[in-house]
Amino acid sequence: MIKYLVGLGLTLSGLFLSGCAPEEPRTITVSVMGEVTQPAETFAISVSVNAQASSQSEALSDLSQRSAQLLEVLGQMEGLSHFVVETDGVYANALCMSEQSRYNSDRNTSACNGEFIYATSQNISVRAAPANMLGNMISLAMEHGAHSAQFQNFGIFDEIQLADLTVIDALAKARREASLIAEGLNGRVGDVLTVTPRVSRESSYLLRQAQNMGEPQQIVMHAAAPRIPIPTQPSPIIHNEIMTITFELLPKDESEASDIE
Repeated sequence: MIKYLVGLGLTLSGLFLSGCAPEEPRTITVSVMGEVTQPAETFAISVSVNAQASSQSEALSDLSQRSAQLLEVLGQMEGLSHFVVETDGVYANALCMSEQSRYNSDRNTSACNGEFIYATSQNISVRAAPANMLGNMISLAMEHGAHSAQFQNFGIFDEIQLADLTVIDALAKARREASLIAEGLNGRVGDVLTVTPRVSRESSYLLRQAQNMGEPQQIVMHAAAPRIPIPTQPSPIIHNEIMTITFELLPKDESEASDIE
């Protein structure tokens, strides 16, 4: 009799504890791609400036003047609403002008029999707006001393906002898809529980840029060439992310909670 009572007590205790344990929420998980398209607002180019002289100091001074004059002209181009510049370090080389030179096999060195000429160069990165001014800026740069110009990419001012809009688009698509699943279970979609991007926002944006732009377009013109406007049609910025989104599955009617399996 005592054993029976003890066993009954343990059984009732187990039922009581299981009744108090919180229920795991029923969920629906879907994977969707959020995508937002926005017109390009900015463009980026890389411009190189070269200078040569018989002495290194003269070459560096000439390069500095050429770069400053070029940036002044580009920054004052009519129609610009945005202009930001980043300059790289200066590269300098001493070139032997003699066709003959002595090579010392013991020291693995060579000696110049003639005069040296010093060549310097600098790369300048420019991001400007509006995007449709790309061709005009490349043409203007060539007219005012640039050695070459290389188109980099189109962009927008607020990349974070574009990523946020992509999440909103993904949530809307996911809710529609989850609602169809919930309907078949005689239920309805509740709150969002988790959102897991498969690709980070930054890497997704850079990957899309690489896929859209392909190989960089390089235009090389003589510095004294006449200005020839280059028509450009900015490509739109497309940001997309694949996301896994989990919703809470609720009963269609609170009184029919037991109908959801």
